[in-house]
Amino acid sequence: MSFSAGSVYHDLTLLQLCGSGAFGEVWLCRDISRKKLAVKIISKGRLGEFWRRELQGVINYRAITEQTSGLLQIYHVGEDEDFFYYTMEAADSLSQENYVPDTLSARLSANGPLPQETLQAVLKEIFNGIKVIHQAGFAHRDIKPDNIIFVHGKPRIGDIGLISSLSATISQIAGTLEFLPPELRSSDSPDQVDRKSRQGSDLYAFGKVVYCAVTGEEPQKWPAIPSAVPLSPPLKFYLRLSMQLCDRNPARRLHSLDELEHEMCEIERKLQFGETFRDRIIHFRKTAIREVFGATYQLLRWFRRHWCLGPALVCAFVCSIILAWPKKPFDLADQKTRKYVNTKAGISMTIPKQWSVLSPETYLNMIKDAKTTNLPPQQLELLKAVLESGMETIICDIDRMFYDNISVAPPQKTTENLVDMPLDRLRLKAQTDFASIGIKSEIHEVRKTVLQGKNALMIDATLFNSPKYKEGCRINIYRVLKTPELEFAITLSSKHKTYQKRKEEFEAVLKTLEFLPLEENPVQK
Repeated sequence: MSFSAGSVYHDLTLLQLCGSGAFGEVWLCRDISRKKLAVKIISKGRLGEFWRRELQGVINYRAITEQTSGLLQIYHVGEDEDFFYYTMEAADSLSQENYVPDTLSARLSANGPLPQETLQAVLKEIFNGIKVIHQAGFAHRDIKPDNIIFVHGKPRIGDIGLISSLSATISQIAGTLEFLPPELRSSDSPDQVDRKSRQGSDLYAFGKVVYCAVTGEEPQKWPAIPSAVPLSPPLKFYLRLSMQLCDRNPARRLHSLDELEHEMCEIERKLQFGETFRDRIIHFRKTAIREVFGATYQLLRWFRRHWCLGPALVCAFVCSIILAWPKKPFDLADQKTRKYVNTKAGISMTIPKQWSVLSPETYLNMIKDAKTTNLPPQQLELLKAVLESGMETIICDIDRMFYDNISVAPPQKTTENLVDMPLDRLRLKAQTDFASIGIKSEIHEVRKTVLQGKNALMIDATLFNSPKYKEGCRINIYRVLKTPELEFAITLSSKHKTYQKRKEEFEAVLKTLEFLPLEENPVQK
């Protein structure tokens, strides 16, 4: 099968070829929701027996990206008889006329070394990406400027087909030759060497990336320093770091993530306060004397001229400090709690004691007696619409009976296998489901996840322009997929201004979720 611009592959409209290699192609594409993505299509036949390894690498990486926004996001992984493919965030474009993927390699080729004002931020983002991958128990194995992709101006680590578990045994060395430690290039026992030093190989490759970013040179020229590169901070600090990571003697290198993180922090400290003790004294004098004492002197002069306003401003300042003081994160352990059990849905949760559980009977009584409730009639109408759509229970703060609440929907039969459905189709289905009850929606995120060991679908959306209720509502749905025929949903509904706080409480409650055996004739408790 050959691909061309304008052709459709698994509901993806291919727009422009971004790159090709011996085993596959990368295309800029548009999905059925009109969102621009990148898709990598890999030929199983060309990879031979190794196609399963690369596919598993992609699946492993996607599991990591679900926990953080600091990595290149993978949206969908699929396969057919001849190819497997995965969609991901598309890189920024270096050109306004034609799409030219913005990579670190492209920037270095076009403009030479990274500007000093952006060097520190870019290298820190790359390091943080490596840190997340390693802490998840994996190694990337192909870190290089070609695989550093800029998305919304932020560097992200891409091309993740070679990713592997740090604990796994592999039989083949992988990666780009110039970014591999010398002992791995010449090893007679790649399995043993790689098993011991895969993490160290990523650190070595990062050292070469640092060298390329600082000098603009090719990695094989390491450790040569061009005469045009000024040996001044921060360049000399990062060149020194590159030497520590890529020393020809493995015993003298930085061997662990902790050691590298310490050196990165030291560079930040030196850039902020100076390298020597004398530099730090000078920095203190420039900041403390000029800013602290100088500001104090000017403040005293101002108070002397405006003595009547001084006390009022001092009080306002103290009050602002008190109001801005960070509040303690929500902790369920600090709350008086009780157990919520729903035998019909087959779940139990621990909820704060002040939260009220509203049953269908309660809804109906509130709707019938709207004149005597504190809720506006339009809110009651939306409660009725929610009830009719299948929600059985609303768990809410007694002071917030409408917006800031959790809804529980009992098991429902479905003819569609949502577990295997592509994310693009799930996004479209969610929009269609909301539209079927007269609510327009904006879907922010749809992803498959695991909730307490069960397959689940997470939907983050805003509902608005309802004929019955005009204001927007932010929702976060966890739809548990026990089997293709049996499922239920737990939903957070909140105002935009309270969403983050309520989401924190919602996630704390979800951690207490337990699954019960379903009964034939369940009784709501």
